[in-house]
Amino acid sequence: MKRLFIAIVIIAVFASAAFAIDVTDPMEFSASNGAVTFYHSNHVNEVNGDCTVCHQQDPGKIADFGKEYAHDVCIGCHSKPVNINLGIAKCERCHIKQ
Repeated sequence: MKRLFIAIVIIAVFASAAFAIDVTDPMEFSASNGAVTFYHSNHVNEVNGDCTVCHQQDPGKIADFGKEYAHDVCIGCHSKPVNINLGIAKCERCHIKQ
């Protein structure tokens, strides 16, 4: 039984890694004040493969993704003291006008 559990965990880890590899990188989200470029691979590495940090459930499209979600989740992480070197204090750091 223990071996079966370990096998299932290993399969789940590799399946989630395979999904992460399949994602278009970088992704660009248009916004009225400038597009935001998102690098999925960077974020997967930052959270050590724990997709639930952003996705809440299984990997895939985020159902409620939009301005409010991005501002809550993205700024929530990027404004933590550990990430202060990213300088995400002003809109222009993420929103780039073309």
